[in-house]
Amino acid sequence: MNFRTILSTVIILVLFGISVKNSITVTMDSGEAIATCISEPRKRSRRRGLTSIRESRFRYQDEDGNSQEASIWFSIPRPKSGEEVEILYAKKSPELIYYNSILFVWMLPVIFGILLTIQPTRIAIRHRKARVG
Repeated sequence: MNFRTILSTVIILVLFGISVKNSITVTMDSGEAIATCISEPRKRSRRRGLTSIRESRFRYQDEDGNSQEASIWFSIPRPKSGEEVEILYAKKSPELIYYNSILFVWMLPVIFGILLTIQPTRIAIRHRKARVG
C-alpha cells in the first residue's frame, strides 16, 4: 500500500467517526426547534490557499427559551435569508444542529460508511492484480 491510500483511508475513517458521533449526539438527547436562516451560503471563495466551506447560519430558541446561533455547513436545498426550517439540536451542544430529517441526520455517516467499504475493496483488487500480473 502506498502512502496516499493509507492517508485517504485514515481521513475517511476520521470523518466517519466524527459524523457518527455527531449524529448519535443529536439523536440521543435532542430538542426540536424552528430556526430562521440569518445568512445564506456564499459562493466558494479562496483565502490563503484554502477553499471556504459553504455554510448557512441559523438562529433559534432552545426549549429553555435561550437564543442560539449555529450553522449547517452542508445545505441542500440552500435556504434563503429569513426562511424558517425545522431543526434538531443537541441539548448539551446547542451549536450542533441538523435539519429535522433522518436523511440529513444520518446522510454523512452513510456516505462515509460506503466509502469505507469501497476503499478496502479497491485496495484488495489492486493488490491482487499486482500479485497476479
